[in-house]
Amino acid sequence: MNKFIIAIFVILALAMAQDQCPPKANIRVMCPMLYNPVCATVKCATGICQFTFGNACNACITGAISFAKGPCPNDFDQN
Repeated sequence: MNKFIIAIFVILALAMAQDQCPPKANIRVMCPMLYNPVCATVKCATGICQFTFGNACNACITGAISFAKGPCPNDFDQN
């Protein structure tokens, strides 16, 4: 139960700190090749997932809903 409450708190904290992608980002745009990682929230087969992208532009043109600065905390925790 405590893990569930902590998970909800973390999700809410991340949601409050996220920037939104434009509703229909142009997939023909050229993104700069700058590494400034963001943790993007995207729709996936299992619902909502988070993935790290090289920068906000790359995240938004791939269909991300929103993003937060920095890599996703669970990227290397998929055992």
